[in-house]
Amino acid sequence: MPRPIIVLIVTLTILVPAAPVVGEETQDSIVVDGTLHSPDEIFRLLERSELAYVIRMTDTLEQIIGKPERLVLDPWLLVADDEGNAAVAQYEFSDSILAALKAGDLDYKNGRYQSAAAHYRRAHELSPNSSPPLTYLGNTYYMAGQFDSARVILNRALERNPDDYQALWFLAETYWELDSLEAAWRTMCRAHLMNRNHEEIRKSIAQLRADMGDAWEYFEFTPHYQVYADSTDTTTIHILTDNESLGYAMVKALWRFEPGYTERMAPGAHFLGPFNMLEEREALVMSIAYMDDNVPIEEIIDEGFIDAFILYEVVGPIEPRLLMILSEETLSHLTDYIDRYH
Repeated sequence: MPRPIIVLIVTLTILVPAAPVVGEETQDSIVVDGTLHSPDEIFRLLERSELAYVIRMTDTLEQIIGKPERLVLDPWLLVADDEGNAAVAQYEFSDSILAALKAGDLDYKNGRYQSAAAHYRRAHELSPNSSPPLTYLGNTYYMAGQFDSARVILNRALERNPDDYQALWFLAETYWELDSLEAAWRTMCRAHLMNRNHEEIRKSIAQLRADMGDAWEYFEFTPHYQVYADSTDTTTIHILTDNESLGYAMVKALWRFEPGYTERMAPGAHFLGPFNMLEEREALVMSIAYMDDNVPIEEIIDEGFIDAFILYEVVGPIEPRLLMILSEETLSHLTDYIDRYH
């Protein structure tokens, strides 16, 4: 028999006829116009609402909703133009190119690096503008201990596709062997950002960081919550959450259910895929008082890394492809964030 869930039920507000609606001008008004709100303002908006927000606290929420899936991206991805917008696509190779790559992989797995290199060269001749043949060719030079040659060839692969996570990973390992640790670090971080949930790259980062005399401090920001309207009374909104996710969950409930709130906040909204960055900023600011001390969220916000936190800790684990389409400037900022807080 499963154990019962013990919950603490807290009702934040009950409908009061005199309560002002969101955005109404009062003596103590809160402007809702796309500007980020403080935690105090969020609390007051919830308290004034015509809805009743009911919070249920539990430490076993992960057992109810399960652990979120973490997508690991396939090789051979690239960023392509889709009617003026950046989009993630995948290389499509002819049968002859695939046959050359497959033959090279077989020789590589059996330690026949020279023979593997010949097959990869053939694939490159058949597809000179794609990165994978050069990526695998460069790796054969790395495995043979010819690191300078590997560096040159892997950089040629990245000239064709700067988002090839395998080429970035192998190049970082090559820089590492050449004792160019700073180049290795930033290249490894870029490989990690191009495939956020790849466990082996994360292990390589930890090993490289240790070799640089520092520890890789990896933490995950995984809010556990559910927000939903009551099935029989739509003016009652339920927030099921654990303590660390309480602030985040309250903002999510506000954005999803508070009448007119999303529309009034639209002037400040900015979307990356399904993620509204303004909504995420409010949720993160509201989380300060509840999050574990091992996540220095207040310092992260004060130092100008709030969007980096959202992109790396919230967006990346759920939609890793979205990190691939970010600008070079943003990716560099994310690398600075990883360097500083991980």
